[in-house]
Amino acid sequence: MPFRKLFAYSGGQKNLLPCLMELLPEHTTYVEVFFGGGCYSHDTEVLTENGWKHFNEVHYDDYICTRDKDGNIEYQKPSKIIWQIYRGKMYYLRSSKHLDLLVTLRHDLYVSFPRGRHKKFGSFERVEAKDVFGRDHRHTCTAKWCGTYKSIIEIPSVTIKKYVNSGIMLLPADEFMEFIGWYLAEGFVSIYKKSYRIWICQKSDVNKQEIAAIIRLMGFHPKIYGKGVSFFSKQLVEYLRPLGKSYEKYVPEEIKCLSSQLLERLVATYLKGDGSGGSNAWTAWTSSTRLRDDMQELALKLGWRLSYSLQGKAGQVKKFRNETRIYRHDSWQLNIARKSTSPWVTNKMRKTRGFKEDIIQYDGIVGCVEVPNHVIFVRRNGKPIWCGNSVFFNKDPSEVEIINDIDKRLVNLLKVVKDRPEEFERELRFLPNSRDLFKEYKKNVLHETDDVKRAVMFYYILHNTWSGSSKIGQWVMKTRNTSKIDELSWFADRLRHVNIENLDCVDLIEKYDKPDTFFFLDPPYADIFGLYEHSFEDDDHIRLARVLKSIDGMFLLTYNSHPLIEMLYKGYPQFIYETKVTMSPIGKGEIRRMEAHLIVANYDIINHNFKRWRAGYFQL
Repeated sequence: MPFRKLFAYSGGQKNLLPCLMELLPEHTTYVEVFFGGGCYSHDTEVLTENGWKHFNEVHYDDYICTRDKDGNIEYQKPSKIIWQIYRGKMYYLRSSKHLDLLVTLRHDLYVSFPRGRHKKFGSFERVEAKDVFGRDHRHTCTAKWCGTYKSIIEIPSVTIKKYVNSGIMLLPADEFMEFIGWYLAEGFVSIYKKSYRIWICQKSDVNKQEIAAIIRLMGFHPKIYGKGVSFFSKQLVEYLRPLGKSYEKYVPEEIKCLSSQLLERLVATYLKGDGSGGSNAWTAWTSSTRLRDDMQELALKLGWRLSYSLQGKAGQVKKFRNETRIYRHDSWQLNIARKSTSPWVTNKMRKTRGFKEDIIQYDGIVGCVEVPNHVIFVRRNGKPIWCGNSVFFNKDPSEVEIINDIDKRLVNLLKVVKDRPEEFERELRFLPNSRDLFKEYKKNVLHETDDVKRAVMFYYILHNTWSGSSKIGQWVMKTRNTSKIDELSWFADRLRHVNIENLDCVDLIEKYDKPDTFFFLDPPYADIFGLYEHSFEDDDHIRLARVLKSIDGMFLLTYNSHPLIEMLYKGYPQFIYETKVTMSPIGKGEIRRMEAHLIVANYDIINHNFKRWRAGYFQL
């Protein structure tokens, strides 16, 4: 049943979000106000099993190229496709050769940071773009490919004479892949009357001998001429004809799924024909858009990096040293690197020509997909990179949405951000990080009568405390980061049709309960006092449990693991999930501990796939 109402009580735990989103009933959406969303600019493409596509061209039947936690390439179907209007700040990263990204500030990048005294880069992880901005980091373009190894390649049969079939042709895989590489670079087929001929054009005598040797090992009888090498085979001509002319060529799908060992043979001979370079870097040229894209996919599967740029547009005239060239078709330059596959971003690089890292204003379409592995292979302006996908934060709004909290300061903050975002931003943007100001705001926030100023004071307290609690938090010096302020327009837009309430939780449930209502609740945890402005006594937990057991709608509830709570909801599906909590109080260094959360629902959450939630376990 589709749910038209969604109720979010209190704040919620960001670390729990991935798990909570898995538990929502089908067709139900989550209020994303606190956690934002992540998307790419409209001109970003993603690699699928059927080639590169813009996000508005992706379908739910497509298989997206993803990277699993062990660094392997895995193709997965998207669980969500996003294509929507966005107005706000975006993170822009560009270098002349390696990088080109334009993503929303809350989008996950897939990066590694220097760690330790020697500043060695650690493992790759997903980090929001706003937290990467200005920091030294590196990206990656590679992954491990486990394709199919074959020793024999089958060429489909053709009709030789009337009612006479040639049968399937069997060719040695190694030599066939080398031949295909030469053909894609320099080959064509000709059919004259009953003569089916294959040509590989080449001026170098050494290369001619190599090509002829490969063809002989395939079982044919090549002849060497001044312009190249040729041989006859109707069956092979019929196989190669669909590859088209030079500006139409592509790598057949059945070849792209082969092992990296075989693919490397193809790419190596292709570069001998259409490329130049040394052992670790090459440059090649092609007028075929499909072949350009296929070579970029093969480079990924070989653990290499390939970026491209437009060398000349169709009809363009270019003068070179010894000739003037008119391009009949768009011509692309392919830049291939075998070793430099993890582009770095450092302060030294930020000062170089052609490099740019900035937060810019964007007004247009953004898109993304969500996949189980959460890391996808994307490119922008010919520069590919592994990057994060939209994880849990871009759920479509429900027909009716309500946010409720008993804390009047938080309710006021939400209302001001919703209705008066420009005034809020103007008051907040240039406030300094100051201990005295923090103490003053904490003392006077309850007495301030102006709604906007009270909202600014409360936000300032939350933003500048190490605990994140306005009740017990101490002031802490933070590096000034305006990314959250820059996202205010997005938050205001997302809150535009959300109803904001300030009621007792039981009163609100009774007011809005209907069969098509879904409640998400995050009440104060049991036996925890001093942390919340409004803590729960045992009677409050009992009162909440009593009303939830009687509702017509559905609920999902988060608590701490506590005997009272487990007893109150005995018989309901329950799930315990542990998260790592890191705090840094002044003068005490880092404190890390595991915190257990109890998730309860009045619908089936046991049959969800929790393989990736390693710390969780079920109980009834």
